[in-house]
Amino acid sequence: MIGGAGSQSVWGDGADQSLFLGADDDVLHGGGGADTVASAGGDDRLFGDDGDDAVSGGEGADQVWGGAGEDHVHGNVGDDFVHGGEGRDTLHGGQGHDVVRGGQGDDIALGDLGYDTLFGDLGADVLQGGAGDDVVWGGGGLVPGADAGDWIDGGEGSDFVHGNQGDDTVLGGLGADVVHGGQGADRLEGGDGADTLSGDQGDDVLIGGAGADRFLVFAGGGVDRILDFDVQEGDRLHLDAGLSYTLRQDGADTIVGLGGGQRVVLADVRLETLGDGWIVGG
Repeated sequence: MIGGAGSQSVWGDGADQSLFLGADDDVLHGGGGADTVASAGGDDRLFGDDGDDAVSGGEGADQVWGGAGEDHVHGNVGDDFVHGGEGRDTLHGGQGHDVVRGGQGDDIALGDLGYDTLFGDLGADVLQGGAGDDVVWGGGGLVPGADAGDWIDGGEGSDFVHGNQGDDTVLGGLGADVVHGGQGADRLEGGDGADTLSGDQGDDVLIGGAGADRFLVFAGGGVDRILDFDVQEGDRLHLDAGLSYTLRQDGADTIVGLGGGQRVVLADVRLETLGDGWIVGG
C-alpha cells in the first residue's frame, strides 16, 4: 500500500504487508504480520505492532516503534525516537540526535551518526553509540530490576557510557570518555583519550588505554583491578572524600587497601616506582 498526499492515519490488517506513506506527518500501524512500514518524510509515528517487522522513519523527526516480535527498526534522517518493543530487535538511530531504546529482549542498538542517547532496557544487549558524543545506558536503563550483562561501546566522540546492572563490558572508544560499570562484575576500557573510569559496585577490571586517565573509587565498591596504570602517562587514582587507605606490595602488584575488603589492585606496578601525587583525595 502506498499512501497519497496529506497527513494520514493508516492501520494494516493481520497479513504480511508493505506500507509506505509520503512526506506529510503521518501515523502508520502495521498491525499483525511481518510488515514493512516506511515513510518518505514528515514527522511521523510508525508502529510495526505484532510480528517480525521492518520499520523505517525516513526524513523528519520520527517516532518509530517495532512492537512485539524480532524487528528491524531504523530512524533514518532526523532527530528520532526509536523503540524496539518486545523481542530481539536490531535498532538504528541513523543520522541526527536520536534516542534509541531496546525495550524487552536481547537487542542490538546502534546510534550511528549524531549525538545519540541509547538505553538497553531489559535483556542482554549490544549497544554502540557510533560517531558523535553519545550517552549510552545498558542494564536496566531506566527500568529497575534488569540484571543481564550488556556489551556497550561508546564509539567515536567524548561519550558517557554506563553499564548499569549486570556483568557488563563497557568500552569508551575514541575520545575523552566517562565510563561507569554500575552494579555487577564489569570490564571497563576507556580506549584512546583522557578518560574517567569508575567500576562502582562489584569486582571490576579497568583498562584506561592511551592517555592520562582518572580512575574513580567510591566507598562501597569491591575489588577493582587496574591492568594498565601508568603514572608516567598521567594516570591518577581519585578516592572519594573521607576514604582512608593503606599501601603495600603483593608480588608484582601494588595494593591500595580501603577497608572492609574493598581494595584497588594496580597490576604489575611496583609501589616504589609510583612517587608522589598519583593518589588524589581520600
